[in-house]
Amino acid sequence: MLSSAASIAADPLEQLYQTLADLREQTHGPYYLDDVDGTLDWPDRGVYFFFLPNSELGRMSPADWRLSRIGNVGVSEGSSNTLWNRLRQNRGNV
Repeated sequence: MLSSAASIAADPLEQLYQTLADLREQTHGPYYLDDVDGTLDWPDRGVYFFFLPNSELGRMSPADWRLSRIGNVGVSEGSSNTLWNRLRQNRGNV
């Protein structure tokens, strides 16, 4: 028999995806890496999330994508890297 703590352990992932869905709605996202450039009014420091379509389910709606990468930038004291520079590194030369 599962304890109540084990039952609750499944909920954090759902909570994470709901929080990310709320954030996507608040920021009018998603933003696609191919479509962004350094002119957007984004903070220099922060956390970013990459998603992949869940092709196994055949769904392509951003609400159904699965989280594939979480990164942060500029959070260390003295860091000169910016969010846009990190995203550009992830995107590569276009």
